[in-house]
Amino acid sequence: FMMGPRALVGFPTHVGRAVSKDGLTWQRVPGPQNGAWFRAGAAGSFDQIYIGWPQMLRESDGAMRRYYHTLAGPERFVAALAVSEDGGRNWERKGPILKRGPAGDFDEGGVACRQVFAHNGKRYMVFEAFQASNRSSIGLAESSDGVAWTKVRGPQEKGAILAAGPMQQNRWDGAGLGTPWVVPAGDGRLFMYFVGVTENPNPQPGMMDENAITHRFGLAVCDGEDLTRWTRIREV
Repeated sequence: FMMGPRALVGFPTHVGRAVSKDGLTWQRVPGPQNGAWFRAGAAGSFDQIYIGWPQMLRESDGAMRRYYHTLAGPERFVAALAVSEDGGRNWERKGPILKRGPAGDFDEGGVACRQVFAHNGKRYMVFEAFQASNRSSIGLAESSDGVAWTKVRGPQEKGAILAAGPMQQNRWDGAGLGTPWVVPAGDGRLFMYFVGVTENPNPQPGMMDENAITHRFGLAVCDGEDLTRWTRIREV
């Protein structure tokens, strides 16, 4: 796949489906789109490069929603939504639902891996976002219907709710945070698990070499009242 002058190997990517009775053994289920259940968009569309980190939720009326992110050219990373009314065979794209923030903010490079969840009568999205330097932090958005989203500015660096650790201190999360996932603790608190990334000692211009960095899991806790405020508990 060509993106400008660069060739992206392995793209575009699509979404498949597998089922399991025990969570250990899985069986692929071929989809109606050459084996896929949801394919990257047609040439020229905002999601033509790939479908990333899909999360599927079923509404009370039976409709299904698929949240995902993609790399949308000049807009960089965006979060998007598609809806199915027939059990997941056909999907209607609703387009990007969350885009990059203004220059200088923690998310000016775009919105990528995210999780949508319900809490106290509202829907929230925690998301990985990138600064202009590609250093990543975690942000928050809220919605009443899961379609229209409003970002909620956090108290940490450049508006994040959870920012990366200090640079140049050999921190396990000095290069950024990402892939957040929130789990209710059962007592009103929320646990957010995330990935921290070390700094790359031998960076290549214009890219991050996944083989030259280390990823570790982290944990932060919120009391469930103010979802912009999270306390790191320990390094896992």
